Amino acid sequence: MTFRSLHLSIGLFLLLGILSMLFLPIESRALPLPDFVKDFCKSRNIDICSEPDAPQESESKSKTPKPRTLTESEQQVLTELLRKRRELEAREAELNRRGTQLRRLEEELQQRTDEVNRLQDRVSNSVEQKRAQDRENLDKTVRYYSQMDAAQAAASLSQLQTRDAVQILLKMKDKDVGAILANMPPQQSARLIEEIIRK
Repeated sequence: MTFRSLHLSIGLFLLLGILSMLFLPIESRALPLPDFVKDFCKSRNIDICSEPDAPQESESKSKTPKPRTLTESEQQVLTELLRKRRELEAREAELNRRGTQLRRLEEELQQRTDEVNRLQDRVSNSVEQKRAQDRENLDKTVRYYSQMDAAQAAASLSQLQTRDAVQILLKMKDKDVGAILANMPPQQSARLIEEIIRK
């Protein structure tokens, strides 16, 4: 038998001995622990390896096994395990609370995002409607000026802001624009032509 197999055999024997001590009542232990098991337990300060006290005659006659009481070290281990369990339960409760809060914030953010998208759509539609209305109004104005006498159109355009006058002239036929500019003072017609070139 090799040293390793001997080591494993001793380890298994120790494990079985300790398990029997934990799960079997004191009265049902058939054999006392070997000395080397006692020495092992003593060197590692394991209380459950200690031999039970000799039963009294009255106790040996009773058929019900005496309940096993926990040693101080076992009670300390159990107390520590219970404390850890309470900590884990508290952490789990906190994580659940934060998860619920996070889901609520995500729902609120989604609602606000949807509302912003709806407002953007409304603004885009309003802007597009305004542009379409402006184009329609400009087309009407161009038709009006095209039907006017060149001198009257020149006098009227002279009263408008330069930007508006240029927009109207750009939409008119070249022949009508030439007649209107010919009926304007040279400085004013030159300024309008300069703005038309920049467009």
